[in-house]
Amino acid sequence: MKKISIISLGLLSSLSVTGQVKTDRVEIKRTEDKAQISFQAEIAPKTVKSNEKEILTPVIYNGTETAMLSPILIQGRRSRIMDQRNRVTPPAGAIIATDGETIRYNVTVPYQMWFNGSSLRFERKAYGCGKKQEYNPVTLARNLVVTGDDVVSVMFGNRILILEKNATLAMDTCAVTSGTVSMPTFEIYFTSGSSQPDLYNLQNNSQMDRLIKVLRLGSAPFSGQINITGYASPSGSYNVNRLVAEKRAFAVRNYLLDNVPNLKFSDFRVVNGGENWGKLLELVDASSMPGRWQVADVIRNVPEIINYATNTSRKKALMDLNGGSTWNYMRNNFFPQLTIATVEYIAPATEETPKAVLINTAIDLIGERKATEALAILTEVESDSRAWNPMGVAYLLLDDIAKAREYFTKAVEAGYNNAKMNLEQL
Repeated sequence: MKKISIISLGLLSSLSVTGQVKTDRVEIKRTEDKAQISFQAEIAPKTVKSNEKEILTPVIYNGTETAMLSPILIQGRRSRIMDQRNRVTPPAGAIIATDGETIRYNVTVPYQMWFNGSSLRFERKAYGCGKKQEYNPVTLARNLVVTGDDVVSVMFGNRILILEKNATLAMDTCAVTSGTVSMPTFEIYFTSGSSQPDLYNLQNNSQMDRLIKVLRLGSAPFSGQINITGYASPSGSYNVNRLVAEKRAFAVRNYLLDNVPNLKFSDFRVVNGGENWGKLLELVDASSMPGRWQVADVIRNVPEIINYATNTSRKKALMDLNGGSTWNYMRNNFFPQLTIATVEYIAPATEETPKAVLINTAIDLIGERKATEALAILTEVESDSRAWNPMGVAYLLLDDIAKAREYFTKAVEAGYNNAKMNLEQL
C-alpha cells in the first residue's frame, strides 16, 4: 500500500479564532486508510475566566460531507475544580489545554476520499455560570490536496492538477539519446559562517531526500558524475569566504558518500565557487531594489580581487555605494540565499537510466513549476505512457492548451485516472 500525505494549499496561517487562540502549520497526512490531522494552537493568557471553559471542535467539511474531530477543551481553574467535584468528565477524546499554552493538535481518523479538496474549520462553544454560548465557525484551511512522496498536486488558476509517481521496475530502462541526461541542480543551504548543511531547513531536507533517491536508483556500480560547487556570500573577508565555500562543497560530498551505497570519491568533482557573485547578480536583476542598475554595473565591471595600487575592489565599491545603504539591503535580503552548495548529477549516455527516475524527477520539477526543464526530461521517454499525464500538466503550465489536451487524452486512453481528472478540468 502506498504511503501518501496530504497537505493543505491556501492555508489561513496564524489565524485568530477567538481573538485569543491562533493556529498555524495545519497538516493532514494519510497512511493507507488512516488520516493523521495536526496543527499548532497557541492559546493566549486569560482566554477564559476562572469559572469558564470553552470547547473548540475542528471539523473537516466538503459540501454536505463533514467529519468532526476530537475537541480542544480550554478550562479555567475554578471551572476545572467544580467539574471534578460534580464528576463532570471532559468530552470524549478531548485534548486538554490551559491559558498561555501552545499545543500540537494530533489525531488520527479514518480517511475519506472527499478529504481531497475539503476545508477545515473550528466550531466554538463557551460555558460559564450556568450559561452556554455558541459562536459562528471559523475556517482554518481550504483546498486540502493529496500530495507527498507518491503524488504531487499543482495549482493552476482554480484547477488542482494531480500527478502520480511511479515505482522503478526491473528492466525499466531507456537508452539516453542526447549524450547525457543532466538532472536538475539541487541547492543545499547553509547558515551564515557554517560549513555544515542545515538539516533543520525543510527545503534542505526535501532537496537531500530527492537527490539521494535519484542517486540510489542509478545503476550499480555507480556511473556518471556528480558536480558539487560550494559558495559563500561576500560578507566577511575574501580568504575566509573561499575557505568556507570549499568546506561546504566537501561537507555535501561527505554526506552523500555516507548515505548512498556504491558512491566513491572519484564519482565527484568538487569545485570552490568562492563568493557567490553570479547568484547575487541574478537576485539583483530580478529585484525592485533601489539602485539595482548601479549594483549590477559594479558586479559586471569591477574586479573581485582588490587592487592595492588604487585601493579598489568590487566589494569595497558596493559597500561605499549610497553611503552603505545598498550593501545593508543586500546583506539582509540576498546574502542568506548565497550561502549554498549546488549539486548536479550527469548520467552518461552509456547508462541505462530507469525511466521511472526520469519521469519522477520531471514530476518534482513540475511541482516546482519548472515546466520547461521537466519537458526536456520527459521528451527522452515520450514513448512511455507514464510520461503523458506529466507532459499534459507541463504544457498546461506553459499555456499550451492544445498540447496539454493532446497528452491528457493519450494518457486517458492508456488508462490513467489522474489524467482523466486533469482533462475534465479543461
